[in-house]
Amino acid sequence: MHRLAILLLVSAITVVAVHAQDGDRIGAADEFGTIEGWAATNPNTPATLEGDGESLILTDHEGGNATWGAAAFKTFRGVDVDAYPWLVVKVDRMTSGFAGKLAHGGKKVSVLAGLPEPGLIAENIAETTGWSGVIDINVGLYSQGDGSEIAIDYVRFVSELTEEERAAMPEQRPLKSTSSHSPALMSLPRAGAWRHLPRSRPTHPSASSTWIR
Repeated sequence: MHRLAILLLVSAITVVAVHAQDGDRIGAADEFGTIEGWAATNPNTPATLEGDGESLILTDHEGGNATWGAAAFKTFRGVDVDAYPWLVVKVDRMTSGFAGKLAHGGKKVSVLAGLPEPGLIAENIAETTGWSGVIDINVGLYSQGDGSEIAIDYVRFVSELTEEERAAMPEQRPLKSTSSHSPALMSLPRAGAWRHLPRSRPTHPSASSTWIR
């Protein structure tokens, strides 16, 4: 009995240590307990933005002046890009495609390649954007296709990638950027790499853009 108690104690300490390490690895993040701060504001793409307490759900309504899909935006304040250079997004559900875009200081960059299936996608934004220091970053999440829908589990800025995420690293790709001040500017998704992962919720992510199904 004494030995069992010791084993249980060691196991509990290990779990706490792992969670502490994950906590240190994650900087600014949204786990979507609420969708406060997010908005779908493009009048040309009628859309509904909802939360179920676990994810953000963006639904594009058919029609409108633009039929590429819809987008939801939130500005993350005080992101330390040097300490947390990786952006990781987990897509739980989508009807067609997903893509992402970041904006800061009047510059917009397509940093997340179009995701072919639900899963994780990550990008080293420090390398691909050239941004550094503590800055405000506007994150845009895009559903692709008229009448499309996406459900996002989380958005995280992290210090490094997990082993599984790093295993799916794609080759470097050129970025498209613009000096326009509208964060809703779309760009075509770029090619990338992805691999199958277990569907259990990951512990937390970090590498330059990766698809992980």
